Amino acid sequence: MIEFENKGQRIKYKATKIQTTPLDELIRNKAGFILNKNYESLHVHEYENKTILGVKSGNTQYSALTMGAGEQRIFTILDTVFRTRNKYSLILVDEIDLLMHPFALQRLMDVLYEEAIKKYHQIIFTSHNTELFKLKDKVQLRHIHQTGSQTICLPNTTPDVTRRMTGESVKSIEVYVEDELAEAIVIHIASSLGIYKNVFINKYGAAINVFTVSAGLVLSGQSIINALFVLDGDVYITSEEKDKQLKKVVTGNGDQIDIIRNKVLKKITQFNLPLNKSPEQFILHCIHTLTVKLDKENEEIKNLACDIVNAGDQHNLVNLLIQQMGANKEIGLNRIIRVASQSPDWSGFSKAICVWLEEKKNELHLG
Repeated sequence: MIEFENKGQRIKYKATKIQTTPLDELIRNKAGFILNKNYESLHVHEYENKTILGVKSGNTQYSALTMGAGEQRIFTILDTVFRTRNKYSLILVDEIDLLMHPFALQRLMDVLYEEAIKKYHQIIFTSHNTELFKLKDKVQLRHIHQTGSQTICLPNTTPDVTRRMTGESVKSIEVYVEDELAEAIVIHIASSLGIYKNVFINKYGAAINVFTVSAGLVLSGQSIINALFVLDGDVYITSEEKDKQLKKVVTGNGDQIDIIRNKVLKKITQFNLPLNKSPEQFILHCIHTLTVKLDKENEEIKNLACDIVNAGDQHNLVNLLIQQMGANKEIGLNRIIRVASQSPDWSGFSKAICVWLEEKKNELHLG
């Protein structure tokens, strides 16, 4: 506010009004919660033909002219969001985290999320703050990447995927997967080939994202010669389904566009699942039907898996087994995959990934 003030001498307020409506009190209390500060009252100061926000905290009363930029920004955002009465409103905020402490940003997200749910608001904001990755339960993240020819929106990706878009590659081989379960499977396959140290695994989230991420890399001029994009195998199974989704990302016609699409399609593969089975169902099936002799640790995992009859959501089967094991997720997934891989059905399920990694191992002289 002070940057817009051109008065070159002391400002004298003509009047100071305390704001006491329920909405004013709500904004005051929410701001205090976000900034971990007790505000006793919210004011409007008048001078010349202007009005400006003010607050009282302890023995100090001050206006927005002497507020810190982050504090002032909190009040401005809250005032906009809470005074927007119409449901289904769209609110845009540029650089929401600007000059704001990470602790205050997290609390602001809590407050805005609660209000957006209540009023069906859609609040869209820009930010460069990686702290927001900790708030994925409240914030849907989108990465905006500018290529030489267009702007690409990457939904639900990680900082690693974004860094890759800029050309940074750390390891010889890159594999992109949907989630932690697929990551654990690829880790097991790479480890069995003795090249895990050479493989970098990125998670891209929902299956539909694979087309945006893979095409985005090619469109931004990045090489995907040593990259593989792996779907779980329960959706977008056929080449026709993949091509249809890819055309929504790589639009247009012509030889150059066809070359890009073909390059991307060759790099997208999937686990070979039985029809209408999820990866979680297949993993438990492998464990249930094991006939080989297991050691005590793996026998315990098999017994726990056989005790799970109905997990409600089929995608929760593996998570439920991990809970029964009393292990953390990473350790639990690795142990489960190690047991499931002893099934005779495993080789067919993982063949496409295993063959590609083995070819890359030989081609790049790894291991």
